[in-house]
Amino acid sequence: MTDVAACLDLLDKDANAKPGKRGVTGYCMGGSIALRAAGTFPDRIGAAASFHGGNMATEDEKSPHLLAPKIKAKVLVAGAIEDRSYDDAQNALLTKSLKDAGVDAEVSIWAGCRHGWVPTDMPVHNPEGAERHWKELVALFGETLK
Repeated sequence: MTDVAACLDLLDKDANAKPGKRGVTGYCMGGSIALRAAGTFPDRIGAAASFHGGNMATEDEKSPHLLAPKIKAKVLVAGAIEDRSYDDAQNALLTKSLKDAGVDAEVSIWAGCRHGWVPTDMPVHNPEGAERHWKELVALFGETLK
C-alpha cells in the first residue's frame, strides 16, 4: 500500500491528471491489491476492479474482504472458473462481505474464462472474455470517475 499511496500522491500533483477519486484495476494477485487499495484509501479510490484475481477472501489477516466495511468505491470482481486461488467459497465470502458492508459491487465468476484469460500471450486467453473485461472496465470507470 506504500506504493499505491505514492502513485496516488503523484497523480494528485500531476497537472495532466484529472483531480478527484481514482480507479484501480488488477489482474491475478493485482486483483487483491486493487481491493486492498480501495479499502485502505477509501476517500481516494472511486472504482476498483479485479480480473481473475486471487486470494481475496481468505483467513489471512490482510485478506481484502476484511476491508469491505471501509470500501467506498464501486467494485467489479470477475473471477475465473476452476481457479484454486479464488474458488466458489471465496467468491461467496467476498460477495457476502461486500454486500453486508453496503458496497456497490458486482462479484461473479465468468463462465468459460480461466485464470489468466485477459492477456493475449497466455495459453488460456479468451478473446470474448478479454473484450468483455475491457467493456466492463471502461463502463465502471466511466460511471464512477467522470
